[in-house]
Amino acid sequence: MKTYLCLSSLLFVLFSAVAGAVELPVHTDFNSDVIGLPPATGGPDQPTALVQSPGTFITVEASAFGLFDQPVVVDSPNAEYVTVNWIFPEVGSGTVRCEATVAADRLLDGYFVQTASAADAVGARLLFLGSGEIRDQQSNTVVGFYSALSPFRVRLDIQPATEEYCATIDDEMNGFDDDPRYCGIPVLNSGNFFPIAAFYGSLNPVAPAAIAYDDILIEISPGIFADDFEAGDLSVWSTTVP
Repeated sequence: MKTYLCLSSLLFVLFSAVAGAVELPVHTDFNSDVIGLPPATGGPDQPTALVQSPGTFITVEASAFGLFDQPVVVDSPNAEYVTVNWIFPEVGSGTVRCEATVAADRLLDGYFVQTASAADAVGARLLFLGSGEIRDQQSNTVVGFYSALSPFRVRLDIQPATEEYCATIDDEMNGFDDDPRYCGIPVLNSGNFFPIAAFYGSLNPVAPAAIAYDDILIEISPGIFADDFEAGDLSVWSTTVP
């Protein structure tokens, strides 16, 4: 089984090389990018950086895997790490909401979205499993299901002050209101995660695979949660909340 790495040295180089961070809120749809080329980086509502292992590809396509409005595709034919990254000014309080529309070319084993601190500590991270499950890596919580060539939308609501987050999967692409929210999920690097400063559309598969991403949203959203959550009493959020 492949070990999922935080790639500390690679991410340290990435953060060190970034001249500036994208301002929040971010809305990225790749519609202004050139089909067949990597997406532009460094401007408003654009990714901050593209990180590729040798033999991987990042390309804007007219359509891919059921997404038809010019998504970006991260392709790993050699089962190596590849990611599109958004780095933003550090957020240490309130709630950071990260959303993306996602589609995979097959059932696979590997992670696909994650957040991190400016010190490159990975926070929230969701995995694809070949069984069709979507799981949180740290707690092993099943937060949803997916099918090959079938788009869905993922939402992460991260509270950096408590180092926990909620995950919601909209597998019907009809909004999140009818989907269960899984909350009280601990981040991977508790104690090293605070504050949040990055969102990654990543792929680190066990076998060759590709993922399409579109319509990225990153925003600061104070007041999303009930008072008990904001006060730090997470016990009522430890199971699925409709």
